[in-house]
Amino acid sequence: MIVVAMVELEGLSVLIVFMLVFLEGLIMDFKNSLRQICLFRIRIR
Repeated sequence: MIVVAMVELEGLSVLIVFMLVFLEGLIMDFKNSLRQICLFRIRIR
């Protein structure tokens, strides 16, 4: 039982880390796109 719980915890932690990395990537993309939009608007003016 303990081994199964350990394996589940490991899988869960890996999943959480993966989700965090994925979210971080999304946030970085969002910031980059925002910056590009700002630069684009400045260029238009």
